[in-house]
Amino acid sequence: MGKNKIKIKICNSSFTVSGEDDVDYTLSLAAEVDREVHEIMTSSSRISVTDAALLTALNYCDSCKKSEKTIDALRRKNRDYLDSAARIRLQADEYRREVIKLEHENQMLKQRLFKFSPSHTGTQPLSAPIRKTESSVELEEEEAAED
Repeated sequence: MGKNKIKIKICNSSFTVSGEDDVDYTLSLAAEVDREVHEIMTSSSRISVTDAALLTALNYCDSCKKSEKTIDALRRKNRDYLDSAARIRLQADEYRREVIKLEHENQMLKQRLFKFSPSHTGTQPLSAPIRKTESSVELEEEEAAED
C-alpha cells in the first residue's frame, strides 16, 4: 500500500500528512484532536492553542501508556491461560491412558472370572460360603504378583 498525502485542519491550522493509513481514518483522527483541543480551550479562556495542543498530546500519551499496560496484562493473563490449558491437556492425556489401562485390566479380570464361572467349568455353584485355604491364599498372592 502506498503512502497517502492528506490535507487536515486542526484549530484553523492546515497540515499535509503522509502515511499508509486510510484517508478516512486519518481525517477522523484529525477531527478528534481538533475537538479535544477546542474542548480544552473552552474550559478556560486563558489557555492558548499551543497549551491546549500540549495538554491534548499529554492526554493522548497518558491514554496510550495506560492502554499498553492493559495490553501487557492481558498478554500475561492469556499466556497463563495457555499454560494452564497445556497442563490440563497433559493431565487429560494421562487420565485417558489410565482409563485404557483400567479397561484392559477389567477385561483381563472378566476373562479370569469367566474361567472360574460355573457355566464354564461345568460345576454347580457352591451354596455354602467359601473358606480361604492355604492354597487359595497362594493363588491370590500369585494373581497380585502378576499385576
